[in-house]
Amino acid sequence: NNTALIHRLQEPTLTGRDLKTKERLGFYLYALECITEVKETDEIIEMMNDGTFLTQCINTTNDDYGVDAVYIDEENHKINLFNFQYAENFNASNVTLPYSHINNSSRFLSLLDQDIEHLDKEKRTYLFLKNIKELIHTGNVPYDITLYYVSNAGYTESAQQNVDLASLASDYSIRIESCCLDYFLPFIKP
Repeated sequence: NNTALIHRLQEPTLTGRDLKTKERLGFYLYALECITEVKETDEIIEMMNDGTFLTQCINTTNDDYGVDAVYIDEENHKINLFNFQYAENFNASNVTLPYSHINNSSRFLSLLDQDIEHLDKEKRTYLFLKNIKELIHTGNVPYDITLYYVSNAGYTESAQQNVDLASLASDYSIRIESCCLDYFLPFIKP
Protein backbone atom coordinates (compact mmCIF):
# COMPACT_ATOMS: atom_id res chain seq x y z
CA ASN A 1 0.00 0.00 0.00
CA ASN A 2 0.99 3.65 -0.28
CA THR A 3 1.88 3.82 3.42
CA ALA A 4 4.48 1.07 2.95
CA LEU A 5 6.08 3.08 0.13
CA ILE A 6 6.28 6.18 2.33
CA HIS A 7 7.83 4.20 5.20
CA ARG A 8 10.42 2.75 2.82
CA LEU A 9 11.50 6.28 1.87
CA GLN A 10 11.91 7.14 5.55
CA GLU A 11 14.30 4.27 6.25
CA PRO A 12 17.85 5.12 7.33
CA THR A 13 19.21 4.52 3.83
CA LEU A 14 17.71 7.89 2.88
CA THR A 15 18.73 9.81 6.00
CA GLY A 16 20.10 13.19 5.09
CA ARG A 17 18.48 13.30 1.64
CA ASP A 18 16.67 16.46 0.84
CA LEU A 19 12.89 16.55 0.67
CA LYS A 20 12.83 16.99 -3.13
CA THR A 21 14.83 13.80 -3.62
CA LYS A 22 12.47 11.89 -1.34
CA GLU A 23 9.48 13.28 -3.22
CA ARG A 24 10.97 12.31 -6.58
CA LEU A 25 11.93 8.78 -5.53
CA GLY A 26 8.57 8.30 -3.82
CA PHE A 27 6.81 9.40 -7.00
CA TYR A 28 8.67 6.72 -8.98
CA LEU A 29 7.46 4.01 -6.59
CA TYR A 30 3.93 5.42 -6.48
CA ALA A 31 3.75 5.60 -10.27
CA LEU A 32 4.90 2.00 -10.64
CA GLU A 33 2.30 0.86 -8.10
CA CYS A 34 -0.48 2.70 -9.97
CA ILE A 35 0.52 1.56 -13.47
CA THR A 36 1.51 -2.05 -12.74
CA GLU A 37 -0.99 -2.68 -9.92
CA VAL A 38 1.80 -4.37 -7.96
CA LYS A 39 1.31 -3.54 -4.28
CA GLU A 40 4.35 -5.12 -2.64
CA THR A 41 7.07 -2.54 -2.04
CA ASP A 42 9.90 -5.05 -2.42
CA GLU A 43 8.54 -6.19 -5.80
CA ILE A 44 8.28 -2.59 -6.96
CA ILE A 45 11.84 -1.86 -5.88
CA GLU A 46 13.02 -4.92 -7.87
CA MET A 47 11.59 -3.21 -10.98
CA MET A 48 13.82 -0.17 -10.48
CA ASN A 49 16.69 0.37 -12.91
CA ASP A 50 17.21 4.11 -12.37
CA GLY A 51 20.82 4.85 -11.51
CA THR A 52 20.01 7.63 -9.03
CA PHE A 53 17.36 5.58 -7.24
CA LEU A 54 19.65 2.57 -6.93
CA THR A 55 22.55 4.66 -5.67
CA GLN A 56 20.49 6.46 -3.05
CA CYS A 57 18.20 3.64 -1.91
CA ILE A 58 20.19 0.45 -2.40
CA ASN A 59 23.72 1.84 -2.41
CA THR A 60 24.65 0.38 -5.79
CA THR A 61 25.55 1.96 -9.11
CA ASN A 62 23.91 1.34 -12.47
CA ASP A 63 23.83 3.01 -15.89
CA ASP A 64 20.13 2.75 -16.69
CA TYR A 65 20.55 3.53 -20.42
CA GLY A 66 17.42 5.70 -20.32
CA VAL A 67 15.05 3.10 -18.84
CA ASP A 68 14.33 3.76 -15.18
CA ALA A 69 12.23 0.68 -14.41
CA VAL A 70 11.25 -2.63 -16.02
CA TYR A 71 8.15 -4.67 -15.31
CA ILE A 72 7.80 -8.01 -17.07
CA ASP A 73 4.36 -9.60 -17.03
CA GLU A 74 5.09 -13.11 -18.30
CA GLU A 75 1.51 -14.28 -17.80
CA ASN A 76 0.18 -11.65 -20.23
CA HIS A 77 3.32 -11.53 -22.41
CA LYS A 78 4.01 -7.85 -21.76
CA ILE A 79 7.24 -6.01 -21.17
CA ASN A 80 6.78 -2.57 -19.67
CA LEU A 81 9.65 -0.09 -19.68
CA PHE A 82 9.49 3.19 -17.79
CA ASN A 83 11.14 6.55 -18.30
CA PHE A 84 10.47 8.87 -15.33
CA GLN A 85 10.62 12.64 -15.43
CA TYR A 86 9.90 14.44 -12.17
CA ALA A 87 9.22 18.17 -12.35
CA GLU A 88 10.19 19.93 -9.13
CA ASN A 89 8.36 23.06 -10.20
CA PHE A 90 4.93 22.86 -11.80
CA ASN A 91 4.52 24.92 -14.97
CA ALA A 92 1.01 24.94 -16.41
CA SER A 93 2.32 26.05 -19.80
CA ASN A 94 4.25 22.78 -20.31
CA VAL A 95 1.78 20.86 -22.45
CA THR A 96 4.19 19.17 -24.88
CA LEU A 97 6.10 16.05 -23.98
CA PRO A 98 9.87 16.72 -23.92
CA TYR A 99 11.05 14.25 -26.55
CA SER A 100 14.70 14.52 -25.58
CA HIS A 101 14.10 12.78 -22.24
CA ILE A 102 12.27 9.78 -23.62
CA ASN A 103 14.65 9.56 -26.59
CA ASN A 104 17.33 8.61 -24.04
CA SER A 105 15.48 5.29 -23.79
CA SER A 106 16.58 4.45 -27.33
CA ARG A 107 19.98 3.55 -25.81
CA PHE A 108 18.30 0.71 -23.90
CA LEU A 109 16.00 -0.26 -26.77
CA SER A 110 18.87 -0.49 -29.24
CA LEU A 111 20.57 -3.06 -27.02
CA LEU A 112 17.64 -5.45 -27.45
CA ASP A 113 19.07 -6.33 -30.88
CA GLN A 114 22.75 -6.00 -30.03
CA ASP A 115 25.36 -7.93 -28.10
CA ILE A 116 25.29 -6.93 -24.42
CA GLU A 117 28.30 -8.90 -23.23
CA HIS A 118 30.28 -5.67 -22.84
CA LEU A 119 27.93 -4.56 -20.04
CA ASP A 120 28.67 -5.25 -16.39
CA LYS A 121 26.93 -8.56 -15.76
CA GLU A 122 26.28 -7.70 -12.10
CA LYS A 123 24.25 -4.56 -12.89
CA ARG A 124 20.50 -4.41 -13.24
CA THR A 125 20.56 -3.04 -16.77
CA TYR A 126 22.40 -6.13 -17.99
CA LEU A 127 20.14 -8.49 -16.04
CA PHE A 128 16.97 -6.81 -17.35
CA LEU A 129 18.25 -6.79 -20.94
CA LYS A 130 19.33 -10.43 -20.75
CA ASN A 131 15.91 -11.48 -19.46
CA ILE A 132 14.03 -9.43 -22.06
CA LYS A 133 16.21 -10.71 -24.91
CA GLU A 134 15.60 -14.30 -23.83
CA LEU A 135 11.85 -13.71 -23.76
CA ILE A 136 11.57 -11.96 -27.12
CA HIS A 137 14.18 -13.90 -29.08
CA THR A 138 13.83 -17.44 -27.81
CA GLY A 139 10.23 -17.70 -26.70
CA ASN A 140 7.40 -19.09 -28.79
CA VAL A 141 5.01 -16.35 -27.72
CA PRO A 142 5.46 -12.77 -28.92
CA TYR A 143 5.75 -10.13 -26.23
CA ASP A 144 4.26 -6.64 -26.45
CA ILE A 145 6.70 -3.95 -25.38
CA THR A 146 5.42 -0.64 -24.04
CA LEU A 147 7.57 2.30 -23.04
CA TYR A 148 5.81 4.49 -20.48
CA TYR A 149 6.77 8.13 -20.25
CA VAL A 150 5.86 8.92 -16.64
CA SER A 151 5.79 12.46 -15.28
CA ASN A 152 4.19 14.42 -12.48
CA ALA A 153 3.86 17.36 -14.87
CA GLY A 154 0.61 18.33 -16.55
CA TYR A 155 1.42 17.50 -20.15
CA THR A 156 -1.70 17.28 -22.29
CA GLU A 157 -0.01 15.96 -25.43
CA SER A 158 -0.25 12.20 -25.76
CA ALA A 159 2.64 10.09 -26.97
CA GLN A 160 0.65 9.34 -30.13
CA GLN A 161 0.40 13.07 -30.94
CA ASN A 162 4.16 13.56 -30.87
CA VAL A 163 5.72 12.84 -34.28
CA ASP A 164 9.16 12.08 -32.80
CA LEU A 165 7.73 9.59 -30.32
CA ALA A 166 5.66 7.93 -33.04
CA SER A 167 8.88 7.52 -35.01
CA LEU A 168 10.66 6.01 -31.98
CA ALA A 169 7.76 3.58 -31.48
CA SER A 170 7.91 2.58 -35.13
CA ASP A 171 11.71 2.16 -35.13
CA TYR A 172 11.61 -0.32 -32.24
CA SER A 173 8.16 -1.87 -32.84
CA ILE A 174 6.90 -0.77 -29.43
CA ARG A 175 4.04 1.24 -28.00
CA ILE A 176 4.69 4.46 -26.15
CA GLU A 177 2.26 5.69 -23.52
CA SER A 178 2.36 8.91 -21.54
CA CYS A 179 1.25 8.84 -17.91
CA CYS A 180 1.29 12.37 -16.65
CA LEU A 181 -0.49 14.24 -13.85
CA ASP A 182 -4.03 13.59 -15.12
CA TYR A 183 -3.35 9.85 -15.20
CA PHE A 184 -2.64 9.76 -11.46
CA LEU A 185 -5.50 11.94 -10.23
CA PRO A 186 -8.03 9.05 -9.98
CA PHE A 187 -5.64 7.17 -7.67
CA ILE A 188 -5.54 10.02 -5.15
CA LYS A 189 -8.21 9.64 -2.49
CA PRO A 190 -9.28 12.61 -0.37
